[in-house]
Amino acid sequence: MPTAAHRDAPLARGHFPLVLFSGGKASRADANIELAEYLASHGYVVATVPQLGPSDQQLELGSSAKEISLHADDFDAALTALHALSRIDFDRVATGGHSAGGEVAAELAMRHPEVKVVFGLDASYGMTSGARIFRELPEYDPKRHFAAALLDLRRANGSQGVKLDLTAIDALHWSHRSREEFAGAYHGDFTEWGMVAYIVGIPMPKDMTDHTRALGHQVNVRACKAVLRFLDAHLTHTPRRG
Repeated sequence: MPTAAHRDAPLARGHFPLVLFSGGKASRADANIELAEYLASHGYVVATVPQLGPSDQQLELGSSAKEISLHADDFDAALTALHALSRIDFDRVATGGHSAGGEVAAELAMRHPEVKVVFGLDASYGMTSGARIFRELPEYDPKRHFAAALLDLRRANGSQGVKLDLTAIDALHWSHRSREEFAGAYHGDFTEWGMVAYIVGIPMPKDMTDHTRALGHQVNVRACKAVLRFLDAHLTHTPRRG
């Protein structure tokens, strides 16, 4: 597929806000690449880190509270390294993630008060099993108040069989909280799959009778635009139309 990004592209001038993005469990480093490029084309530096397991004998990262914290540790190291880039404005930092990556994004906000925005794409902290794990994170405290604004985009209850439990994330005190639920959406619609499946025409599974590539594409586009508008409103304070 065509992409606007290319090697050795000239650097834009100015100082730009930073988005730290974490993919879902077992995702590749290029997870949600369509969102990353979209945000980058509108003036955001987007950074991620690969998912590495707890040891050389266990390379795959799981979704336990301990492993969520481990992945957040890797983002801490990346954040330190990113300070070498002079064009990043570290007064404007956001975190985001899909699935278990949404828990990593929230964990980073708990660690770093400079984080101004958190966005979750069908994040696990809002599902029954994920909410339990989220409460087990070391920094989780329902009495805490955050300077960060939260954008929570997810499947509606029952879509693809999901059972929502929003009590853990909603117990935290955010400076602002916005949520949108997408009826009929599937988990992968919030990743590059929603875009690629539609454009390339990937065959849908035979048992997928209540979902279409067109719906997945629509959810993906709406989610990308919602993230950009939220970042603009709460990180750069430049509302955008469309």
